[in-house]
Amino acid sequence: MTDFKLVLVVTALALVTICGVYQVQNAKTTSYPLDDQGRKIRLGGIPWNFTNCGSENDALIITSIVFSAQPERAAPPNDATLTGTYMVHTDIKALNVVVKLSGVQVFNNNLAATGTYDPGDMFTFPYTFQIPGIAPGGAYTLDLKFLNKAGNQISCTQISMDL
Repeated sequence: MTDFKLVLVVTALALVTICGVYQVQNAKTTSYPLDDQGRKIRLGGIPWNFTNCGSENDALIITSIVFSAQPERAAPPNDATLTGTYMVHTDIKALNVVVKLSGVQVFNNNLAATGTYDPGDMFTFPYTFQIPGIAPGGAYTLDLKFLNKAGNQISCTQISMDL
């Protein structure tokens, strides 16, 4: 009987060792998005649903949008981080932000967003915004269009929210 217990203990130890080696060898490495200075981007916050309003052949594909807090009127400034991947070599010049309330344009502004990127490069764009307290309630859409140096659209992302 003691030989049987010894075989069970040895078998259990072998299985634990094999499983531990499998887990270490097959562990996924965590990848963190980095900003232009190589610092980790804060991923905490609220992931926001969005749609691609460009084409599947865009030079830049946005893969996530995260807000630091729920967007609200008269709230302190809010941070948004857009991340994505470049599909082709391109130079960017600006981010065009168009805000519509119930389909009517109420805001249009170009923000500086410069850089040269190659295929496979990860893109991050931090954006701070504040919604004024006098903004009327309703259904808002934001069109975020990145433009190249020639002024052509290379990416379009649309966000919807109710205030």
